[in-house]
Amino acid sequence: MHVDFVLGVPGALPGTPAALHACLAALPEMVTSWSATGIGRGHLPVLAAALAAGGHARVGMEDNIVFARGQVVQHNAELVTRAAEIATLLQRPPLTTGDARALLGITPATEVPAAS
Repeated sequence: MHVDFVLGVPGALPGTPAALHACLAALPEMVTSWSATGIGRGHLPVLAAALAAGGHARVGMEDNIVFARGQVVQHNAELVTRAAEIATLLQRPPLTTGDARALLGITPATEVPAAS
């Protein structure tokens, strides 16, 4: 079972490493992998905390439209590149798309039947 924590949205836990660690302490044994994202200001702290704690990170413009103070994200590639750089610095090399699909049990795009 894969769990994806989305922190920092209204009505949810705050986008902080402390909130992420509280969630991790409550994970049931059936969870085999997990990822996390922080919305807005929590984006980088949650990304780094998730990687440092052995999890995976979720990034994308659906979660964060500001790259840095005063700099709006232009494309998802900016967020993915930064996440990959942080992962590499933390000695957690990013997964390939094939590895990510395998981890999540997702059928490769070439095997998905075309819509009729």
